Amino acid sequence: YKNEVGELLKRRIKEIIEGISSAHGAGAELSVHDLTPPTINDPRMAQFAREVAKKYGLRYGDVQPSMGAEDFSYYLQSVPGAFLTLGIRNEKKGIVYPAHHPKFNVDEDVLHLGTAMEVALAREFLRQSPFPII
Repeated sequence: YKNEVGELLKRRIKEIIEGISSAHGAGAELSVHDLTPPTINDPRMAQFAREVAKKYGLRYGDVQPSMGAEDFSYYLQSVPGAFLTLGIRNEKKGIVYPAHHPKFNVDEDVLHLGTAMEVALAREFLRQSPFPII
C-alpha cells in the first residue's frame, strides 16, 4: 500500500535469494516487473469527497485497502486526487459476486448515485476559489 514497502520487499527478496543461492554454491538472478504503483489517495481530497457526499446526502464510507492493481494510481502521482468506489452489491437481487467472477453483475439501480457524486464533486470543487486543495 506504500511505495516504500514495495521497494523494501524487492530488496529483501533479492537479498534472500542471493543468500540462499550463495550458501549452496549457486548463482541467482531476480527480475521484477513493476506493473502499477499503489493507489494512494491524497488525504485532503479524500476528506473533500466525504464532505461533498455528506452535503448532498449521499452515503459514504471507507473501504479496506486492496492488493488489486489500478492504473488510476498514475494520475495520483501527478495531481492530488482520491479513488472512489461505488457500492454495486445487492444481496436481495443476488448481486454478490466480486469483479472478475463469471457471475459478476452490477446493481444498475445505483449507477445514478455514482453520477450524482461525480457531478457534486465537480460542482463543489469549481465553487471553491482559488482551489485550496491543489
